[in-house]
Amino acid sequence: TVSARAAPDAYGLGDGHAGSLVVSQAGLVVNAASRLSQAASAGATQLFVVTPATFHAQDLVLIWHAAGSVGAAVGGSGPIDLASSGIGGHELARVVSVQADRVTLDQPTTRAYPAGDAQLVFVPELSELQVHAGASLAALPWDAAQKRGGILALLVQGEARIEGLLDASARGFAGGAFVSDVASDRGCAALNLDSPAGAAHGAGLGFPFPGGDHGRGNLANGGGGGVCLGSGGGGGALLSAGGQGGRSDNALDDGRNVGGLGGASLFSSDAAASLLLMGGGGGAGHAAASGGSRGAAGGGVLWLRAGSLSGVGSIDARGENAPGASAGGAGGGGAAGSVWLQIKAGARCNVLARG
Repeated sequence: TVSARAAPDAYGLGDGHAGSLVVSQAGLVVNAASRLSQAASAGATQLFVVTPATFHAQDLVLIWHAAGSVGAAVGGSGPIDLASSGIGGHELARVVSVQADRVTLDQPTTRAYPAGDAQLVFVPELSELQVHAGASLAALPWDAAQKRGGILALLVQGEARIEGLLDASARGFAGGAFVSDVASDRGCAALNLDSPAGAAHGAGLGFPFPGGDHGRGNLANGGGGGVCLGSGGGGGALLSAGGQGGRSDNALDDGRNVGGLGGASLFSSDAAASLLLMGGGGGAGHAAASGGSRGAAGGGVLWLRAGSLSGVGSIDARGENAPGASAGGAGGGGAAGSVWLQIKAGARCNVLARG
C-alpha cells in the first residue's frame, strides 16, 4: 500500500528570498510547473521533467501526484478510496542544480511518483504578501495536455494580507464541451455514446475515458454528459458525489431519467493522509440546437503557509457554475477543489470551497 502522505519538512515558512510581493492587478500567476517525464522511486534525488529550464538552483518546489487512474469503471458510483493510488500525495524539496533533462534535489523523496501524472511546481518564498482590493493571485490553470498546473502554492514568512483574492476557482479538471446534435436522435441511454448523440464527459481522475469521452457515464469524479434527447450533464465531484443531470426532453423524449451521472466522491482510508485534489468537471448537456451548455470546470488547489493571515478578501477554490441552457440540457457544475492552509500566528480570512 502506498500512502498519499506529505512528509515532514524543514522548510517551514521558507527563507523569504523573493522579498515582499504587492499585488495590484487581477489574475497574477506566480507558479510554474512541469510534469515528470520519467517515474521516480522513493528515495530519488533526481527528477526527470519535461521542461527543466522552468526551474533554477535554490528554487523551492512542490512535488505533487496530481492525476491518474484509480481503476474506476465508467458509471461507477463510488466512493473511491485513494489510499493505494498515491494520488494527492505531495512534498517539498529544494533544487540544488538543473541539467538538460532533470533537476537534482537537496534531499531524497519520501515516496514514489509516476511519470506523466506527477508534476514539479515552483513555490515562491515571500517575506510578505499584500493583495489589494480588486486584485488577485491566480492558480496556474490545469493543462490537461501537459498534465501540469491546477494549483496556487506560496510560502510567506510574515504577514499575508488579503484584501482581494487568492483564486483557484475553476482551475481544476475541465468540464465537457458542448456540441449540438442536429440529427435530433431520441431514446439514448448508453454510458459511452459517440458525439453528438452523447455529450462530452467532464474530466477527472482517470480521464480520458476508456471507450470514449462522450455519453452519460461518469468516470471517477468527472461527471457524465447528457444524451439524446436533451438531458443534462452530471456534476463533478470531490468529497461529495456530483448530482445527476436533468431528464430528457419531456415533450419529445418522454422525460426519461437519463441525465449524465454525477461524479463519484473520493476519500482516503489512510487517516493520516494529506491530499491535494482538484475538483471534477461537469458533463456537457445534450441539445438538438445551440441552446444547450457546456459542463463547468472544477476548482483547483490553494496551498499556503504564512506567518499570519489577515484582510477582508477571500481564498477561493470553488467549482464553476455551468452556463444556463436556453433549449435542451444544461451542463453539470464543477466540484470544489482543495484549500490547504498552515498559519503560524493569527488567521482571519474568508474561505470559499464549494461546488
